[in-house]
Amino acid sequence: MSRNYSIRNFLRNAPIHLIAQYLESHNIKLNIDFSKLKETNIKQVFDAITAIEDDTQQKQIGSDFQAIFQMSIEGGIKQILKAARFAGVELEPIFEHMQGFYEKAFYTFMYHRDIFEASQRFACTDYLPGRYWRKIKNLKPFIKPDFSNKNNTLADAISTYFKKVDDRGKSCLVDYYPQGNLHYYFCYPEDYSKTELLWENGNFRRRNANHAFEVIFVYDADAESLDSFFDGDAKTDKALKGIFAREVLDIESLPDKETVTYNLEVLKIPNFQFKKPLNSKIKKVLIHGVRFVTDDRKIVVTENNPKESVQALLNDIARNNPALRLSSDSINQITIQVILEANNKKGQVSRTFSISYPGSCNLKYDENDLLIRQMIIDSGIEALPEKEAKVA
Repeated sequence: MSRNYSIRNFLRNAPIHLIAQYLESHNIKLNIDFSKLKETNIKQVFDAITAIEDDTQQKQIGSDFQAIFQMSIEGGIKQILKAARFAGVELEPIFEHMQGFYEKAFYTFMYHRDIFEASQRFACTDYLPGRYWRKIKNLKPFIKPDFSNKNNTLADAISTYFKKVDDRGKSCLVDYYPQGNLHYYFCYPEDYSKTELLWENGNFRRRNANHAFEVIFVYDADAESLDSFFDGDAKTDKALKGIFAREVLDIESLPDKETVTYNLEVLKIPNFQFKKPLNSKIKKVLIHGVRFVTDDRKIVVTENNPKESVQALLNDIARNNPALRLSSDSINQITIQVILEANNKKGQVSRTFSISYPGSCNLKYDENDLLIRQMIIDSGIEALPEKEAKVA
C-alpha cells in the first residue's frame, strides 16, 4: 500500500482523541489540552511533536503513524475486518459508529494490536512481485496436520537450509495465520549483514544491520495445493516447498513429476467461456494476450486488443500469424483483465494478471482475487483434487 506519508497530512486526518490516547499510552507529554482542539486544527500538535527532543520517541511516533496511515484505506480496513473475523473479534459493530478509515485503523492499532499486525501481513502480500509466486498441487497429508504448532520446527528447518546453502539465515521467525481453508506462514530468515548510513540523536554514523528477508507459504487444505513466495530462483523455491511439506504436512518429498496446476489448453475448446459465480462482483473478463510454445522455434508472444471471447482472440492470432499451428502449439501463458463492481457499488475496479503453465499465477489472496481464483477453478483452468468417495 504505497502512498505518500507526511505527518501533517496524518494529523489532519486522524481523530484528535485517538492521537491524545496514543501519546498518553506512550507517556509523551506535549502540554496540550486536546479537549479544546478542533479536529483539523493540528498546527499546535504538529509543532509540539516535531519539537520532541528524544530521538527514540520521534522514531516511534513516525513508525507507528506511518503504519496506521498505510492501513487507512478501504483495502486496509477490509484486511483488518478479515483478520478480526478469524480471531473471533467483532469489529463491524464498532466501526459502524466511526467516521472514516483513519479512525478505524487507528482504533485497531490502539486496542487490537494483534489484529492490526496480522492485517498488515496480508495487506503486504498484495504488493509482492507476482512472478515470485509459484504453486504446486497434490500435497495431501496422510494425517491432518496441527498447523498451529509448526512455527518453531519450520523456522529451524529454514534457518538450517539457508545457513548451509547461502551462509545466511542464522535466525528465523515464523508467524502462522489461519484463514479458513487457507493456512498462511510468514517466515523471516536473517539476511546478510549490511552497513547502513544513518542519523541517530543528531550524529551521523555507520551501523551494521542484519535485516530479514521474506518467505511466505499459503497452503490450501481444500485444494491440497501450496503457493509460495520467494524472491529468488525456482530451485531454491522448490527446496523451500520441500521443507514445508516435510515439517508442516509430514510429507517426506514433493511429487516426483512436476504437477500441472493450470491447464491452459482448455482455452482452445470451441466457445470456451469463463464461468463467473452467480451474483458475484465480476462483471466482465477480457483477454489481453496469449503466449504460445512451439516445438521447433522460440516462444511466440502475441498481444491483441482485449476481447471477451477467447475464440475470437485465438482466431485473430491464427489469422495474423500463419506460421502458428493453433491445433498443436501449446498455450503457455494468458493475460486476463477482470472488471469488478466496486465495493460501494459505484463504479468499477480492474484486476489484470497472468497465468503461466504449469503453475504460475500472480493473483494474490485479497477478496477480489479470491473471487477470480474461484472463477479460474469453475472454468476448468485449475482443477481441484478429487475427493475420496465416502463409504456408506
